[in-house]
Amino acid sequence: MCIRDSPLVRHGLGPGDAWGLTFWDKGQCQKRLDEANNEGIYTPLGTQPTILQPAALGGVNWGGGAVWPDQNLLLVNVNTTAMIAQILPIQDAIKASAERVMEGQRIIAPLSGTPYGLDMGPFVSPWGIPCTPPPWGELVAVDLKEGTILWKSTLGSIHELGPIPLPFELEWGTPNFGGPMITASGLVFIAATTDRRIRAFDATAGEKLWSFKLPVDATATPMTFEKDGRQYIVIVAGGHHFFERPLGDYVLAVSYTHLTLPTNREV
Repeated sequence: MCIRDSPLVRHGLGPGDAWGLTFWDKGQCQKRLDEANNEGIYTPLGTQPTILQPAALGGVNWGGGAVWPDQNLLLVNVNTTAMIAQILPIQDAIKASAERVMEGQRIIAPLSGTPYGLDMGPFVSPWGIPCTPPPWGELVAVDLKEGTILWKSTLGSIHELGPIPLPFELEWGTPNFGGPMITASGLVFIAATTDRRIRAFDATAGEKLWSFKLPVDATATPMTFEKDGRQYIVIVAGGHHFFERPLGDYVLAVSYTHLTLPTNREV
């Protein structure tokens, strides 16, 4: 896949872009979309609910990207889900939160110096499933010389995000916080997902090569070091309260000496 002059994520939702697992939840999403202010990427916020796409989570989030200089390649993870936000009179915002309240996935915050507050949350169905089609998180490779997207790979499994956890992984992508790291041989390591996983991808083709289950989500960027001929990947796993995910306090180091690329280039 080679895509020229394409954004990392879509800019805005069309009138018929609501998505759902069933006719019922798709209908609920379509109703919210129809009632929202939705004029594209630069739609200003107002007192009417407004679609944000890209949303406050990104596109690209704070974790940034990783560069492979030898190949002029940028690897970056993105969020593709939309959010919905509106401006409230300050009295309503203060009633909800004197300072700032984060309840699960909803943010309510007075806007300092104005007579208004912000009410913002993900654009999801009553079941908590995004109203936009998957994948909801991706890892993207960009050719910095040609200005093209070389590949996109789904990032994350939703098996722990629904009202009923699934006994198997379902890789439709998840919200992700944190960034990737790339080794000199072209292995991309990334955690970031809301499914308690850290993964390795082949930077040249986007193939997922490996994954490892963590105690909690790792909303951080990995680092690597070598000691006594063995290479280690280190990741901090603390969880995240925004999606009501479990919290923890872990620093994990794992050796990857035997992990190789399909081309038999070792880590």
